[in-house]
Amino acid sequence: MMWTATMVEERLREAAATLRHLPADRPRGFRSAMPAPVRSAQEAYGWHETRVRPAPPSPGAVDRLDEVLGWMGWLDEDQIRVLWARANGVPWRPICRRLGCGRTKAWQTWVAALVVLKVRLNEIAIGANLPLNSVNKTSTHGNHDGAMRAGNGATARPIADVTRVTSRRLSG
Repeated sequence: MMWTATMVEERLREAAATLRHLPADRPRGFRSAMPAPVRSAQEAYGWHETRVRPAPPSPGAVDRLDEVLGWMGWLDEDQIRVLWARANGVPWRPICRRLGCGRTKAWQTWVAALVVLKVRLNEIAIGANLPLNSVNKTSTHGNHDGAMRAGNGATARPIADVTRVTSRRLSG
């Protein structure tokens, strides 16, 4: 699967919604298992509105939230602020005030962050399809440190990228 900026944006919005629907992390306080006492006849028969609590997010949604939170390590602080603000539906004006910049700069920061995430996710997706035995030390192609190797007609990839993808595949 190849990632697009729209797909990354949708995943960020889903993660923000999941985070909002998680239960609050605070002490519950003292509660009784007894039902609340009925004080009048109107209360007994439900004359007032019912309170419906939203359902907690699914385990899959929480897993995707954790994955998105891991992506934030690839971005700088301003990019993270803009992405989370837009994922939560914050208008551009408060974002610009918070960052101390104009709308164009804030939008450029947002787009740049989406592109960074898209490119990194596509690198991982392409690397995940690379067979484990396709990298060997027979062919060296020059780069800044001379560490690109590939064999059997495979596309040359930096050793660090292949090692990262291989270690992720083995660990998870």
